[in-house]
Amino acid sequence: MDLRKALNRTTLSAEGFAAEFGDEPQIWTVREVFEHQFPNKKESLIRFDEHPWAITLNTARIDSLRYGFGTNISEEFYGKQVRLTWGPSTNEKGPCKTIIFEPLPDEPAKKGPTKSWRPDQGGE
Repeated sequence: MDLRKALNRTTLSAEGFAAEFGDEPQIWTVREVFEHQFPNKKESLIRFDEHPWAITLNTARIDSLRYGFGTNISEEFYGKQVRLTWGPSTNEKGPCKTIIFEPLPDEPAKKGPTKSWRPDQGGE
């Protein structure tokens, strides 16, 4: 059983990300981008296939995805991969951690060896 699912949480904080994964970058696949109404505010969130909790899409993260994927349409992020790491930051409360998004370019289609029949290969 994934114990994270038993906790009363819906979002992954930067501190939680750093504690869970340390300095090991994670490559995750975008599942969905959606709006969620919390008790005190509405936020944009992103969910990945590889983790049960969503991550808040702040301005820096959404700008990174838009620039990296070349689109403002969030549905076009689905199925694409993002490298996630964490780093130091500062907010209104002082020093903190933040999750850093690095969109990965689409991999070009891999081509197999060219197969063609030659007379020296035998057969018909």
